[in-house]
Amino acid sequence: VDKGILSGYNDGRFIPKSQISRAEVAKILSSLVGNIVDEKRQHRLDYVTGNVTISASGGGLKNTVINGDLYITDGIGNGYVLLDNVTVLGQVIISGAGESNSGACSVILRNCDINEMIVDTPNTKKLSISTQGKTIIGNTLIKSKAFIENNNESGTPFANLTIDAAPND
Repeated sequence: VDKGILSGYNDGRFIPKSQISRAEVAKILSSLVGNIVDEKRQHRLDYVTGNVTISASGGGLKNTVINGDLYITDGIGNGYVLLDNVTVLGQVIISGAGESNSGACSVILRNCDINEMIVDTPNTKKLSISTQGKTIIGNTLIKSKAFIENNNESGTPFANLTIDAAPND
């Protein structure tokens, strides 16, 4: 509700236990997924109100402000995603990607300003994240296997870093 995915009816009623129509399901899914980036190239979206989902390896975003959440999904596989000069006012939620088959990091954050990042990939995958340039991340929650590489020009990019992964992760 806070993110505008569920809004209730025009008259202000919100009935969470009522049946939902196909049109309502379509609206919820469309709001949740938002803009889909599924091509192997750098996309410039400028300013986006709503969510963005990256579901293809070898591409990413550049010079983009997202007033919503950014989802990096399992469509990345063992590839990589590059975010270059990207601002995310919501959350970056990494639920896909694994060790990059190119020998590089799975997720590269270059000159990014991120409000909050959550890493929660399947237990079978180990994610590698590289911060570069002047990247800053307000809050980071690591909930699964991850390798974090700080290549920032100065200082740590992580204002608050919490690791909540299982001991074997």
